Amino acid sequence: MDTIHLVCVVMPVYNGAKTIELATKSLLYQTYTNWNCVIVNDGSTDDTKDILDKINDDRFKIIHLEKNKGRGYARQVALDNAKGEYIAFLDADDFYHYDKLRVQTDILNANSSLSLVSSVAAVYDQDFVLRRIRRSKSQGEYCLVSGDDINFLPATTMIRLDEANNFEYNAKLNASEDLDFFSKYLLGKKYYMLTDVMYYYSEYESVSYR
Repeated sequence: MDTIHLVCVVMPVYNGAKTIELATKSLLYQTYTNWNCVIVNDGSTDDTKDILDKINDDRFKIIHLEKNKGRGYARQVALDNAKGEYIAFLDADDFYHYDKLRVQTDILNANSSLSLVSSVAAVYDQDFVLRRIRRSKSQGEYCLVSGDDINFLPATTMIRLDEANNFEYNAKLNASEDLDFFSKYLLGKKYYMLTDVMYYYSEYESVSYR
């Protein structure tokens, strides 16, 4: 596989048997085909392992952890095994727009000063009903400075792998580990925010919210 502009998609999963096939199929239908995917099964106790072991595609690398280690640990294992020029993120209960990898790769290829490209995300519930569009208050090109909040959904992004390898996930964090990572990765760097929906993720709304 050509490593030029190769995109590595990383996916930690814990008990994702109900949705992981949807996530992986959204990769198979991408218009951009120069990708590989590292899936870290974080000690799942459902049928996740059996589903992953049936994947017959050399672009997928499956890593099974014997025990649940938490999201920060699993994400770091995936990062340590990533190969390519760019890295993208996909959670096991989410899926991509079919053109996501192509659009984001084209932007990074054409703009060497950018370290990250994010997108708008569509939020759906357990019945796959669209609930809302998660859109940043601003679009375009920006630079993260100290004290700034991360104003995009980390899962929607594509970043440069050589730059990402200078940082690590906090293995002690089982929540907000991605925000912690990106606040370090992006500090002082330029990023670009797309106005298009390229990522779809689940959000199981509470009864009170409904």
